[in-house]
Amino acid sequence: MISLLFWLTGAGSLVIWISFIFNSLNFDKFFGYDQILLAVFLVFLAVRSFLRYFVHSPQILSPKEALEALKAGAPVNVFDSFSVPLTRALLSIGGDLSEVNSLDVLKALVKSKESNFILNRIGISGLKLITELERTKAISASRFSNIVERALEVAVAEKHQQIEIGDMLVVLSEADPYFSAYLSKINVTSEDLANIVYWQTAVIAKIEKKHDYFNPNNLHLTGGIGKDWAYGYTPDLNSYSVNISEGIERQGLGLELIGHDKEISMVEEALNRTVGANAILVGEPGVGKKTTVLGFAKKVNEGNTLPNLAHKKVVELNVDLLISGLSTSGQLTERLTQIFSQAANAGNVVLFIDGIEKILSSGEAGQVDATSVLIPYLSYPEISFIGTTNISDYNNLIGDNPALMQRLEKVEIAEPSDEEMIRILEDVAPSIEYHYGILVTYSAIKEIVRLAKKYILDQPNPEKSIALLEGAANSLNKGEAKVITVSVIDDYVSSKTNIPVKEAVGREREILVTLDQELKKRVIGQDQAVRAVAGALQRSRAGVTDSQKPIGSFLFVGPTGVGKTETAKALAEVYFGSKDSMIRFDMSEYQNKADVYRLIGAPTGSGEKQEGELTSQVRNKPFSLLLFDEIEKANPDILNLLLAVLDEGFVTSSTGKKVYYKNTIIIATSNAGANIIRQLTAKNTPYDQAQKTVVDYVQDQGIFRPEFLNRFSAVVYYAPLNQTQITEVAKIMIRKLAADIRSGKGIILRIENSALTKLAALGFDPEMGARPMARVIQEQLENFLANKILRGEVAKGQEIVFHETDIK
Repeated sequence: MISLLFWLTGAGSLVIWISFIFNSLNFDKFFGYDQILLAVFLVFLAVRSFLRYFVHSPQILSPKEALEALKAGAPVNVFDSFSVPLTRALLSIGGDLSEVNSLDVLKALVKSKESNFILNRIGISGLKLITELERTKAISASRFSNIVERALEVAVAEKHQQIEIGDMLVVLSEADPYFSAYLSKINVTSEDLANIVYWQTAVIAKIEKKHDYFNPNNLHLTGGIGKDWAYGYTPDLNSYSVNISEGIERQGLGLELIGHDKEISMVEEALNRTVGANAILVGEPGVGKKTTVLGFAKKVNEGNTLPNLAHKKVVELNVDLLISGLSTSGQLTERLTQIFSQAANAGNVVLFIDGIEKILSSGEAGQVDATSVLIPYLSYPEISFIGTTNISDYNNLIGDNPALMQRLEKVEIAEPSDEEMIRILEDVAPSIEYHYGILVTYSAIKEIVRLAKKYILDQPNPEKSIALLEGAANSLNKGEAKVITVSVIDDYVSSKTNIPVKEAVGREREILVTLDQELKKRVIGQDQAVRAVAGALQRSRAGVTDSQKPIGSFLFVGPTGVGKTETAKALAEVYFGSKDSMIRFDMSEYQNKADVYRLIGAPTGSGEKQEGELTSQVRNKPFSLLLFDEIEKANPDILNLLLAVLDEGFVTSSTGKKVYYKNTIIIATSNAGANIIRQLTAKNTPYDQAQKTVVDYVQDQGIFRPEFLNRFSAVVYYAPLNQTQITEVAKIMIRKLAADIRSGKGIILRIENSALTKLAALGFDPEMGARPMARVIQEQLENFLANKILRGEVAKGQEIVFHETDIK
């Protein structure tokens, strides 16, 4: 109420002056009251500032000072270092605190409202935790006096001015057995809790900073009133640009700049040169190039940069606006010359061009090219440039131009680390929460960083992680649930990528456990190959391996028609859900050296926009099965390309982008060594010995190099099929035909055993495997059905039996 009264005196003074201006009051009658009211209000502001910064937040014994005193053996009243909320919570316990156990302290802290942020981010209800704590009869061994020193250490690590409730909760997560076990049960570690406390500290600091208008620590050098009067007049520059420095000074960034400190320093060093003080930031879209420029502008605005850059202003050139409405290239040259000249005359401008490739050209017709205008100004000491571009355009437009290379210092923008990425998501989470009306747990943020790194491979961080968080929030907003948990993130990533990211449960677990049995129903006589493929998928989904290489890579060698391609088809249908999940390449079509560009895209400088067949399909279907049929027929350069895929798990397309194969299974088939395999089979050679013989043979014959073979998870040889196995193949083919004719025509097909035996005998060919069997079924059984249907001898719903006598 006292504060309100004083604010009313200030408002009263303002009302008197407004009334005087509009002649609505007799000013003589109120003369003197305005000065009195204004004086009272100013005194109030002064007292308020004193109370706020020196009494409400007095200079007390900081945790760091208390810890140093304790280690020195000096007596310390640790209560001086406790925050008011923590003190209030501890006093609610009652009794001698030195004898209080940690469980009682935990109960008191959980009941305080200051713990709500931490509990919500863990994903637990404070009421539920209190109920669980009340039920327990266990008395913790840890006494309050034993955990205070550790609380000081946590507060120092968190850079707190006092020991906060969060600091004490972190200590209890380590010292109290019950609380530690409870957190372990919900997969939360003490380190996670410490990170949540750090998050809480950052949020509170951000809120308080907005209200600390009179805090001396927030004041910084601005260059003085009318500082721009000392610089040149820039009307054309102002028309086609935005003053970033001015915007930061007025409104701030609205976000914390996390990471990229090294890159910002490199930009400073580049712009601090006497000649050629320019920088080019290179990285994929979304990696944080513009954020780095904003960080540099913020440092300049705060006066924390190098002396030569003080009072500079960072101005962003709007390239789209600049080139709009141009009818000739001469107009662009004229505009740019005026803009660059004005900026140079001003002498305090750092010109930022986001997407500098828009005004450069590789020589293609119709492209804008301002290279000849830009290069002279890059050497002017009165103006500096910061450009951004992606890796491909840098290589094409700048890397091949020595004049630009010499005058633009390259600064590569790397992705943030996992720890930095967690901090970035913590920073953006509150705005997303406010927009969608939801809550984001800390474990969900950790899961986003993990899954983005593992499954979103065609985008960089922080863009992909932020996009996942917002996408999950948007999907959650459509339902009734309002908390983003690990499960929500898993479901969203699975729906976005079509990759199962959760631990295998239910039907998928059953499929994985029985995968080899399911495949054997489709692939006859090749048990070793089936076990190798099933084992790779089981290891991947069980989380046993987390390699950057493909899930599994296999080279199947053997005669034609023995089930090599059928294994791949069966796996695509049984596990991946559809044969459409298989991406097949007939390598007999890739025998020329130039065919490598059909796979990865047209080479740089060719003028073509052809996208690679291999890179584009895997980018669109990252969770798929890749089949390279007849791999021995491919050009050696293509084998070298596949060597990189198998070894490193990615290939770089012609545009400079990496395409990852981490979530694919790669199967290559080859007929190489067919003759020696038949000989080994005839001698009943044991599998392991036969496999080694086959591998040695294809190496000795120069069909495949040793380093190529060694990159596969396994080289599996397929033995020729015998008569019994061909009969089983015939059964599978006939069952499929019967299912198709029943679903398509409603006709039930039966076949006599004697007819089946005869068909298998007709289709048996040791040299050709199962392929002749398919032709026999087509010529005998399918023709038989076609004649019966066309003659009207069988109708929908009827049964037809194929006898041995029907075989011609």
